[in-house]
Order: sequence, then C-alpha cells, then structure tokens
Amino acid sequence: MKKIKPIIYLMITVIIYQHGYGQSSGADMSQNISGKHLEPYSNKWKMYSVDGTGKETLVTIWTDYAQLIELEGKTYVSRIQELYNPDMSLRELWTNLFEHESLLPYRASQFKTSGDYSYTEFGADKVVHQTKTATEESVKVDFSATGSVYDWSMYGVLLSGLPFKKGEIYRIPVFSQQSKEGKGTIVATVTGQETVKDDISRNHNTWKISTNVGLTFWVTKKAPYVIQLSYPTQNGGKMIWRMYE
Repeated sequence: MKKIKPIIYLMITVIIYQHGYGQSSGADMSQNISGKHLEPYSNKWKMYSVDGTGKETLVTIWTDYAQLIELEGKTYVSRIQELYNPDMSLRELWTNLFEHESLLPYRASQFKTSGDYSYTEFGADKVVHQTKTATEESVKVDFSATGSVYDWSMYGVLLSGLPFKKGEIYRIPVFSQQSKEGKGTIVATVTGQETVKDDISRNHNTWKISTNVGLTFWVTKKAPYVIQLSYPTQNGGKMIWRMYE
C-alpha cells in the first residue's frame, strides 16, 4: 500500500489497561467485517459521568463527521471527531482514514490542544505509530503485522461492520494506541436488539454489542451508526455517551 505522509482520554486508557485484550473463543472476523453500509454522516454525543445514585455530570461534547473520498481508484471514509469541554472549548481532534468496503485502516491521528499528538500509518506488514507530548520529543515505533489489523480508535463504527447475529461472539485483531504491545484482540459479543433513548428522548432500535475491554455499544446499520456507549466505573457508576442531535 502506498503511504500518505502528512491521546486519547485518560479514562479510555485506563479501560484498556484494566481489562486488556482477551483471547476468548469466537469467530475470527478479519475477513468478514464490511463497511458497505456506511454513508456520509454527522453525529454528536454528550458524555456524562454517572454516579451510583444516578446523578449525571456532563464531561465532554463530541462531534463526529464522515465523508467518502476517492484515492487512486479506491473509496475511503474520512472521519473527523472533535472533543469539547462543557464550555465548548476544544480539547481534542481525532481523524481516521479507512477503506470503505473493508474498513481496513490507512492512517489515524489524534491531537490535543495541550500540544500532544499521535499519528499512525497502517501498512501491509507493519503499523508505524508516532507520538509526541508537549514536553517530550517525538517517539516512533514500528509494530509488525500479519494479516488484517483494524484500528480500535474507530470504536463503534468498526463494530457496526460486524454481522448482527444475536449471541455471536467475534474476535477482531486490532491496533490500539492504548496498548503497550500495540496489537491485541477485541472480543465483541452481540447481545441482541434493544431500544434506547438518546439525550433528547428519541427512541432508536439498535443492536447491543459488549466487548472484553469493558465498553458496551448500541449501534445500527444506518447513519449515524453509533447511538450510545457506556463503561462501568467504581461504586456502581458509569461513563455514558448518548447521541443528542
């Protein structure tokens, strides 16, 4: 593949290190994930911290935009996410570029207004990951890769490419910026269909998918694809992202 030259939330980092990447049995989805359902879309979530009593505190506001682009005769999805503080000051910017039909990644980047950034290129036999903080020099690491490796920073959009079959368990080989080894396996279990309310009380028919890293997603095959996600925290609390527009 020809190369194109050109921090994530601490909470998510903790998720990955606490749970790790399981090796549970399940179907290997490296050749069966499909992005043919994806169309250009826009989405927004509000992320809340919910304590054990159910009290919600707004933490961040996320925007999510995607469009299709043509590059050397192939169709890609260009995705941009912006993370804002409750006062709407920009906190982070994420980008993903991946093949439309296969969802295989081409490159990804994450920038923080503090000056930190990371940049990842995905090749046929290796993943090149570069990071830099506001106070440290750039660090570049190559990870060898055999077969298809997906980009876990795509999160729910990647899971929307799975076959939705109740009770099925899928193993997805991924690269994660939060894993010291770089590579791992996401084990995704399709729990079944479930109706959820978004942040402005609209009902959505979704498929619930749980993962071995603690995150649970409510996704669909229609735009904007990711309706809700959650992660349990201490003392009966949770972090929850709900679509609101």
